[in-house]
Amino acid sequence: MTRLGSAHGAQGDGQSSETPRQYVNFAFYRVDPAWRRLPHHEREVGKKDFKAVVEEFASQMLILPYTLVGIRADADLMLWRVSVDLDLIQRMTTKLLMTGLGRYLSPAYSYLAMTKRSVYVDKLDPDHPADRTRIVPGKAKYLFVYPFVKNRDWYRMTQAARQGMMDEHIEVGTKYRSVKLN
Repeated sequence: MTRLGSAHGAQGDGQSSETPRQYVNFAFYRVDPAWRRLPHHEREVGKKDFKAVVEEFASQMLILPYTLVGIRADADLMLWRVSVDLDLIQRMTTKLLMTGLGRYLSPAYSYLAMTKRSVYVDKLDPDHPADRTRIVPGKAKYLFVYPFVKNRDWYRMTQAARQGMMDEHIEVGTKYRSVKLN
């Protein structure tokens, strides 16, 4: 297990040792249609066991479940998990997949990230208090997840070009105050 501050940890990036970086995982699962054909009692036991695993880990990390039934064709549920310990996310996933329901789940997508203080300046609100190093989810019924992947092409651009794109991104975000950025 790698601890924050070790050779592979979060130190050395300007991040305060008092604010550990968080691992953020959006795990999307598809339920095998065979699950729906199981006897009612077997499904209830499988769901109960799945819920028990979620509750077991809920005291150690932030876990927010979302249903995607009727919204997406390629996934039925999503777990938004936030932890300072990546091993917890792995252990939880292993236990979930061993439950009655878990045996009928297939990962559709899994996005993993770490929180980090942004190097981009919020020119619209340069003194904003949220440095986005701590995930504090809203209590909204819906969640929109879009991967913001910065690949080699992104880093080949000049800092000024990247800042310009982030300015546009931030400007659009500020038009919709009810949308919480994480």
